[in-house]
Amino acid sequence: MTPPDLKCQVCGAPAIGVASSSLGAISFAYCAECNRAGAEPYSITVAFVGETCGNTPDAIDEWFRPVVEATAQRAGKTVEEFWADVRAYEPGGGR
Repeated sequence: MTPPDLKCQVCGAPAIGVASSSLGAISFAYCAECNRAGAEPYSITVAFVGETCGNTPDAIDEWFRPVVEATAQRAGKTVEEFWADVRAYEPGGGR
């Protein structure tokens, strides 16, 4: 049974549970729709890509492209906006 206050960390809707992330060794709470879509928390995905992959679509593997698309869509952004946010990302929080 999931606690009533468990919220999806992608969209904020009530979550169905916690599951492993496609980003690596970390777990997040997901609603059914975000889980089905393969979406991840937006800001964490931007930081992950900015820290580990690079700042252009060519920097990610083919298998990860649907994750970026679903994550951007669930955040109300376009894929182009996602890449603009990755380019604007400052590794280490800008420190």
